[in-house]
Amino acid sequence: MKTSGLLITCSCLIFGCMGKPQFPEQEKDPNFWNRWAQQTLNNAMTLQNLNKNKAKNLILFLGDGMGVPTVTAARILKGQLSGYSGEETQLEMDKFPFVSLAK
Repeated sequence: MKTSGLLITCSCLIFGCMGKPQFPEQEKDPNFWNRWAQQTLNNAMTLQNLNKNKAKNLILFLGDGMGVPTVTAARILKGQLSGYSGEETQLEMDKFPFVSLAK
């Protein structure tokens, strides 16, 4: 019984993947990613007028355990739950005008 279930599962996985590319064809071109990154940067720069005044207050978000691998995993999961491949998704914190990493 276990063997037949395993065979059915494997055949579904094999036949389900056949004939479909795992990634969109455009994502195989490095220029696609360069254009996308440039467009994202341009969009971020047009979201606000740069303030030349001195800051009165500072809000600092410290995300403990929010390293690059963890944030990337969260971004991919959010995208996959939305029906995409995941890597093109943005988290809300990705929309902040300024971020930094500390080691």
